Amino acid sequence: MSLQRLTKQIFDRFDKRIVEATNGTVIPPSFVAGLIANESGRDRQGSIVEAATRFEPHVYRHLINVRDGRRSSYNKLTRADLAGASDAAIRALATSWGITQIMGWHVVRNLRCTVADLRDPAKHLFYTVKLLQLNGFPAGANEDRMDREMREWNTGSETGKTYHANYVPNARTVRSLYRQLEKTRVSRVVGERVSLDDIASVSTDDAGHEVDVSAVFAGLTDDEIILDLPQMQEVCSPDDLVLGGHVSNEFVPEDKVVDAPPKEDSTKKATTVTVLGFAVPTFLVAIVTAIRDAVREGFVDARDIGNAVVGFISANQRYVFYGLALVVVGMMLKKLYKQVTLWLSMWIAARPDLHNVNVRPQ
Repeated sequence: MSLQRLTKQIFDRFDKRIVEATNGTVIPPSFVAGLIANESGRDRQGSIVEAATRFEPHVYRHLINVRDGRRSSYNKLTRADLAGASDAAIRALATSWGITQIMGWHVVRNLRCTVADLRDPAKHLFYTVKLLQLNGFPAGANEDRMDREMREWNTGSETGKTYHANYVPNARTVRSLYRQLEKTRVSRVVGERVSLDDIASVSTDDAGHEVDVSAVFAGLTDDEIILDLPQMQEVCSPDDLVLGGHVSNEFVPEDKVVDAPPKEDSTKKATTVTVLGFAVPTFLVAIVTAIRDAVREGFVDARDIGNAVVGFISANQRYVFYGLALVVVGMMLKKLYKQVTLWLSMWIAARPDLHNVNVRPQ
């Protein structure tokens, strides 16, 4: 999708909300439009999906280490901030949310809200503006300063290296295009500017006490809290898609886990008997053991059994060979089927050349 079409979509769909969120602040609506252009998830048709999320495995590991006392802090979050947080809760904090992809960990100290608030389209851009103000967005910022603010949003530093080489230039282009569209804007009817204190009060008590981690996830169901890795990236932008065998510079690998095929019911118990490298089912081992015991105790003659087996094989060599061949081929096909399904599972979870895929044994 061209930047012109993307900017037009942002203006048509989100301009009213952008104006409401930036009203009474020093932040230009065009800057927020540039953020949305860079950060929003889009489907294959290029339509922005407001519910898009992105899981950040490295952030998850850092937060887990802070919670468990192996690291003192991460982005000013300490062990006390994360005490009692479940792995699912930490996963939500390590996920970015909405059309400007606000990281979940901001809700604890910076935004004083809930993950549900970040997911609310009516509130999301207000928190975007609040974060920009907390970062010190200056009044009357020129294009160069806005470039630095854009870079800080993506990397945490005004001089950081963005995941995508065109991140900052694209935002500058979108800002220019958006300002042209603003000239055609019908007067927006917006309410009185909502103060940051009013926004924060959504999830703080009347005394203004900080929220604890358990309150961060208010409004989420258990199914929404427990987020499986393959579901975290609900959508991706065209730049994140793998097209023509090339991967975008913005792409961030993830750790994927795939379950190995379960063992056959007949071979769950350990056995050392193998035929051509295949484990012999335990019921056959039991039959052989029973015959051996019967011979040992004198109930049957081993010579008679041997002669009967040899005679049967001699009289039916072709059928015995076919039968053994079918058994071996059947076992090989079964193992091949399980291996193929494992490969398919790995492919469905993630392209092996794009992600770290770990197979969990059964």
